[in-house]
Amino acid sequence: AAELQSWWWVNGDAALRTVDLPVLQPNQMLIDVQCCAIAPIDQRTVHRIHKAGQVPALGYDIAGTVRRVGSAVTRFMEGDEIIAMLPPDTPRGGYGHLAISWEANCVPKPAGLDGVACVAALPGGVLAYTALQYKHRVATGDVVVVANGGSSTSQVIMQVARSFGARVLATAATMAAAVHIRTVAPWADVIDLSDKRVTFMRACQDATGGLGVDVVIDPAEPDAGPALPRHQVLMALAAGGAWLTGQSDLQLDPPEAGVLQAKGATLGFLNRHAWTLASAQLGRLLHILKAVLEQVRAGAIVPTIATRVPFAGLGASGPAAIGANVLIMREQL
Repeated sequence: AAELQSWWWVNGDAALRTVDLPVLQPNQMLIDVQCCAIAPIDQRTVHRIHKAGQVPALGYDIAGTVRRVGSAVTRFMEGDEIIAMLPPDTPRGGYGHLAISWEANCVPKPAGLDGVACVAALPGGVLAYTALQYKHRVATGDVVVVANGGSSTSQVIMQVARSFGARVLATAATMAAAVHIRTVAPWADVIDLSDKRVTFMRACQDATGGLGVDVVIDPAEPDAGPALPRHQVLMALAAGGAWLTGQSDLQLDPPEAGVLQAKGATLGFLNRHAWTLASAQLGRLLHILKAVLEQVRAGAIVPTIATRVPFAGLGASGPAAIGANVLIMREQL
């Protein structure tokens, strides 16, 4: 049956498999998935899951309806509409009609909100709150630079930073991305790196009168293109600034570490799934998920939806250059 099919990552490609109804653990819920955000595949995460002897399930950010609950679930019941962020090692991901979620990874879907907009906002929203509230407490008037501003994740980070009162700068790797940023976020200053006369460090210094920027956020998504030059990022930071990045292979030379020390600046790493690694952090994850959905309700977060991909069309779909892809299982959202 169609409801028992799911996409999995097998031998380097997405494969559609028929699956059985799972047996739930006491704190798990079976979710009838309505839609799921499509994210680029992080090969390092896939490799780690493979090493653990599992086949990676696909899809982490879902909207759906609770179909069954485990014996220890207390906050939800069958028929509740939920939004969930699943961990990478989930036994049943969101790229299928049925997903498994732990109760602690779910929040109620606010009435009247579009599930597609909710799941499209989650990747960038969780990263934004992680960076701007927990890694670096941003203040009104701070200057925040967001790398790869043409991506859907970075656009949401920009919107959250603006809602906190920060001045936002965004980098664009192509002319099309620069035009898109100016269209959807005219309040942001664009650093158009497709113009060979523009350098990241000089653009940041010019934008701040030589004082430097307070935060540089680089989600470093898979297939995001060339990374920002390390030395230029460090030189662009203000005293006490922070560089927050998702680059898992980043290495600093001693002189670069010296620049950080001289400025009293910090280097932090971003991984939104880190919240799911320790039970002590799940309360903060729920706070972040609720805050992101409230921002969507208030109109502060307006994700750009590039394509709505039908369930059977996932294997043939490619990532959107600008905007979010969302996998649709059911249209009644």
